[in-house]
Amino acid sequence: MLSPSFVVIWEFEGKPKISYVTVFERPGLQEFLNQLSEFAELVLFTAGLEGYARPLVDRIDAENRFSHRLYRPSTICTEFREHVKDLSCLSKNLCRTVIVDNNPFSFLLQPLNGIPCIPFSAGQPHDTQVPRFPLS
Repeated sequence: MLSPSFVVIWEFEGKPKISYVTVFERPGLQEFLNQLSEFAELVLFTAGLEGYARPLVDRIDAENRFSHRLYRPSTICTEFREHVKDLSCLSKNLCRTVIVDNNPFSFLLQPLNGIPCIPFSAGQPHDTQVPRFPLS
């Protein structure tokens, strides 16, 4: 689904930056988030800078289904990679926690909690990474 283009004004290194952005959602994303939010706590965890990512997420999550939003400062630096998502900041018991990401380095610290997905672009209107069946 294509959302309208819009302007994002954010600050980087103390200077305002202007970006013209079009948001492309994976087919089925909204339905998937609606179904998951009925029985699971949804947390957004991005390595993006908050000033840039927040307006994009606001467009995708107009229903406020995410209970928390974590941005780049919540990631950690490891000897292998910068901006790694450490799920232990959410809970010490991760037996019911998963991270879905197209970057396998995102779940470097908790590989058993990672669900990899392929990257998505606007040229993939028939993408099937998001399940299209009732989850309940």
